[in-house]
Amino acid sequence: IICDQGDGPAVTTVAAGWSAHGPHCFSQEGDDAVSAVAGAGFYMGLVDHDVGDSSRKFGRLEYRAIVRRYADTMPSDCLTICDLEVACVIGVDGWERRLRQTLLVDVSLEMDLSQAGVSDDLAATVDYRSLCRRVVDEMSGTRYRLVEAFADHVARICLDAHVLVESATVRVRKPGALAGFGSANVAVEVTRRRNRE
Repeated sequence: IICDQGDGPAVTTVAAGWSAHGPHCFSQEGDDAVSAVAGAGFYMGLVDHDVGDSSRKFGRLEYRAIVRRYADTMPSDCLTICDLEVACVIGVDGWERRLRQTLLVDVSLEMDLSQAGVSDDLAATVDYRSLCRRVVDEMSGTRYRLVEAFADHVARICLDAHVLVESATVRVRKPGALAGFGSANVAVEVTRRRNRE
């Protein structure tokens, strides 16, 4: 990020970097540039720096960016799938290792849906029918003992569904897991986040 202050008051800042929404480039004037870059998830600092040569005299200010992600730059949009049924082997008891049981899966994907909203293009979002098909096809063949492990696997499938998915929250219910305790039921919920490092 360079701040070039010539003889006049105008200051032009050009910045490029990575924010929660992907690569960004800005070219703005003065303080507006600072606000724009900070809004994209970068912290701005000022340092004194001598720049110059025989043909052009530069000012003494140079902006430096320290990459820093803020929670308020994360996408607030969410795509949710409810009550997806997956029949598989799940459980620790002997009879559970021999029979398939139906689990109910809810998925909530945190992602930026603004581009999909503007473009009306399926490529800008998750194809939820394809995601459901992949979850059912892949998870039907699993033989986990714990619902926790099942939920973790589903969450990682969801993170792989689209590069824009920042986090996946998966809630898995196992009907009948608490048989003998009236209407009591059990559910496991996990959240997995994409590592952007």
